[in-house]
Amino acid sequence: MKLFSLTTLIFFSFTVSAQQLVTGKVLDPDGKPLPYANVILMTPIDSTWIDGTTTDDNGRFKINTKAERYLVEVSFLSFQKTVLGPFEFTKEPLVLNDIILESDNVTLDEVVVETEKSQVEFKLDKRVFNVGKDLDNLGGSASDILDNIPGITVDIEGGVSLRGSGNVRILINGQPSGLTTGDNNALRQLQASMIEKIEVITNPSARYEAEGEVGIINIILKKNRKKGVNGSVDVNTGFPHNHGVGLNLNYRRNKLNLFTNVGGQYRLSPGQGSAEQYFFNESDNLERGLLTDREHDRSSLSGNLQLGADYNFNPKTSLTVSGIYSYGDELNITDILYTDLNESGTITAVTSREDRETEIDHDSEGRLNFTRQFDSKEHKWTIDINYQLTDDTETSDFVELNEENEIIVEQRSQNEENEKMFIFQSDYVYPFSEDGKFETGIRASYREVENAYLVEQLGDNNEWNVYEDFNDAMIYAEGIYAGYLIFGNKIADFGFQLGLRAEYSDILTELKETDISNPRNYLDWFPSAHFSYDLNDENQIQLSYSRRISRPRFRHLLPFSTFSDIRRQRQGNPDLNPEYTSSIETGWLRYFESGSILTSIYYRYRTQLIQRIRQVEDDITISIPVNLGTQNAMGLEVGFNYDLAEWLQSTLNINAYHAITKGQFEGQNFDVTAFSLNSRMNLKAKFRYDWDIQTSLDYRAPEEQPQGRRLAVYSWNIGASKDILNKKGTISINVRDVLNSRFWRWETEGMDFYEEGDFQWRARSVVIGFNYQINPENNRKGRRGEYRDGNGTDIDMGG
Repeated sequence: MKLFSLTTLIFFSFTVSAQQLVTGKVLDPDGKPLPYANVILMTPIDSTWIDGTTTDDNGRFKINTKAERYLVEVSFLSFQKTVLGPFEFTKEPLVLNDIILESDNVTLDEVVVETEKSQVEFKLDKRVFNVGKDLDNLGGSASDILDNIPGITVDIEGGVSLRGSGNVRILINGQPSGLTTGDNNALRQLQASMIEKIEVITNPSARYEAEGEVGIINIILKKNRKKGVNGSVDVNTGFPHNHGVGLNLNYRRNKLNLFTNVGGQYRLSPGQGSAEQYFFNESDNLERGLLTDREHDRSSLSGNLQLGADYNFNPKTSLTVSGIYSYGDELNITDILYTDLNESGTITAVTSREDRETEIDHDSEGRLNFTRQFDSKEHKWTIDINYQLTDDTETSDFVELNEENEIIVEQRSQNEENEKMFIFQSDYVYPFSEDGKFETGIRASYREVENAYLVEQLGDNNEWNVYEDFNDAMIYAEGIYAGYLIFGNKIADFGFQLGLRAEYSDILTELKETDISNPRNYLDWFPSAHFSYDLNDENQIQLSYSRRISRPRFRHLLPFSTFSDIRRQRQGNPDLNPEYTSSIETGWLRYFESGSILTSIYYRYRTQLIQRIRQVEDDITISIPVNLGTQNAMGLEVGFNYDLAEWLQSTLNINAYHAITKGQFEGQNFDVTAFSLNSRMNLKAKFRYDWDIQTSLDYRAPEEQPQGRRLAVYSWNIGASKDILNKKGTISINVRDVLNSRFWRWETEGMDFYEEGDFQWRARSVVIGFNYQINPENNRKGRRGEYRDGNGTDIDMGG
């Protein structure tokens, strides 16, 4: 009994502080109680959500708050929203009896004043980029959107990096997807018109997968839960060829909500590149040189379909079933010209190589989400089940010709990749006080990938002969089993959250033809800690820590080489070990009347660092990933969002980082100290007659790397839009990379070679688009919780 009393006293001391009780009763115009009406407390300056609840069966509500000044918003479907206040904090209860909501008789001819959601929302645990209003994304893909987000870069092969690191976890609607776990080209097939927003979480809590050194990028697809039929149609065309159409449609009636996204697109991406390579002997004397010129046309016909349904059994229990199907048909034509030089720079041979590649992709996913809320909004239990199937087939025909245009070599390759993945996850959140909560959950995932690769060459007898080094099938099986615990509370203005996650990895790689297998299993512990302090309603600071893992990706383990460029190849390394990262980050978030600023300082320590190293073997430059060593990285990121005037909005993001890498491989030292900076500035102006103009500048500073350096990259985009058809429609035009300057440029140095080169994935483009809103009166912003993620549940990214 004494132990129980002591425990109760400790618990009470953690949860009780000065609060004001707000109570009231909500009625309809006839004076009858309105059950399940939404009641929200929010700040008077920028309407930031503070707390909320729903009325009971008798129309009554009560909320405890510590806010010094707040508004009370009351809303319900088919009734006009009512905002009361502002109110000042006192220790005496605030009683708001008989709040009467009037019937909503809005017609299409009425003038509706709406508040446009900020393009960028800064929060301590994440940044949210609302991509729908960003003209830079017109006619683009998911890959284009990510490349337009500050701090994120997409390289020439489609690899995504955050804060200078490629070890980032990419999710769709909070879950892994075949569009993010397979070939990087899959992100280029997902249309921008299907995407609602992007969340960037740099230091996730223990609730989320530990995979990803620098955090999580979460792509949220469009979906809303407004009453009736609503949606939008998007059509675009452009040069070079960029033609697409998309439909986003929702229907809600009573307990059922149906939603769909469907789209198709044809794109042609002309690009080019060049490189100079020089090779030296052991005495550092030049032996030979190689000049490479490359041109490519990558054309793709792709389609995406998302179908889903929400069913609300009651206001606290819902079930969501959804599916995504993606199809891609690509034709990639690449012409490479090799010019061989001797030690004096004289041309000794000129050879051309043509690659005609076709690629067919099928990605299918089925998802189920069950959510059960209890007496409190924060008290809930969720179950998520996800099943995915991916089929990717690539075939290529290669022809090499000499200076006389005579065929030297004919080759062909086939690469078939099939993947299946199953995920089960269950989470439970129990709020034991107004600010305190306990979380726990389990997760099990199983992924199996089978890759068959074959290269053949036409012989003198006109028969195809197999390249034995490029004839094998690899099976990759990965089982990840995890559980976590989180405890959080708030004492006065100080908040904390402590978490611990355990993940057991069971991984097998097997080469079928050579009968070589490499089984691995290991148990890892991943603690996390988040602390916050409210200076006042407009100022908050936070300190966080997490430990994370970056397991070798499937293509990092795949030993087969790319074969398009016979002189430059990429291979995997089946012996790669996972990389581990400990990360500390502190942030300060300041709201003011016309904007906000987020400043973050971060530090990362990486062990078993995975880096690609280039080597020269038999006149071929081969790039392989290795566990290089360790890295200490420090950085400063500043995000600034400010309205310069009522008609002019600005966003500025700067990420500067300093990294010290120490490592050795096969007796060679790869130590390097690097400093780099990424920045992006965006201006959006609103003019008379419903015209908007947007321009953005992107600059990425040079960066030293273990084998050379990446040179600076800069680009400029500009776009304009105009509302038409009583604001039901919008026409837009966007010019991406106005100066045609978006070239990746690099210099690479090895013990026996030097290289410099550049590459442009896609030339400057112009896109014209048209957007039409279906029943836009149903799309007006309503109460909190009506915009939800693609799984039907609000995503709380923790922290």
